[in-house]
Amino acid sequence: MISQKTVTWLRRHIKRLPHTKLGRVVYFTDDDLRRIDTLFHHEPAPAPAAVTGQLVPLPSRRRTANAG
Repeated sequence: MISQKTVTWLRRHIKRLPHTKLGRVVYFTDDDLRRIDTLFHHEPAPAPAAVTGQLVPLPSRRRTANAG
């Protein structure tokens, strides 16, 4: 099952997406999904070394047995 957020995105972008329509029913073939991935896939840009060198891990969020 897909989320409502996904359904909304699909409805807003359907004219730009490769798809098959039978009456009012829209469906996506495996080829359509590969083309959609190609159109909208973005790799994250690597962070500059100066930024990654400043990263410090957060303390653990685990609670101890004695903590309230």
